Amino acid sequence: MCASYYIMLGRMKEGIRKSRPCVFVPRSRACISVLEFLYKGGYILGYCLHGSNMLRVDFKYLKSRPYIRSLEVYTKPSRIVYYSYASLQRELSRTSVVVLSTYKGLQYSNEIVDLFVREARNNNRIGGTMLSGIKV
Repeated sequence: MCASYYIMLGRMKEGIRKSRPCVFVPRSRACISVLEFLYKGGYILGYCLHGSNMLRVDFKYLKSRPYIRSLEVYTKPSRIVYYSYASLQRELSRTSVVVLSTYKGLQYSNEIVDLFVREARNNNRIGGTMLSGIKV
């Protein structure tokens, strides 16, 4: 995963903690992919291009409280953690949204469940690197 993804997570985490209306994050394909998923899921108000290489992320608030309660980073560049099939199922029950890197690319919590069902039919037990988790 690219460094801009971890910079984005850090800035979003700090922005949520300080109740900021928006944050500016570096532009990359991984960041846009995750932000698109968060926007379609209703976790953020939106994002837009700001300048040539920055994105503006607008947070969603309900009754002056951030909609995203916490943002956890499971895997860091200095510590890559691989989750097996069994440990992934436990972690999926603890968080609302999970970003997982598998051999099929970046997967999100709703897609992970579908992927588990498909692979279970073929007796394949998949695992992957859990990049981040979002609690709502």
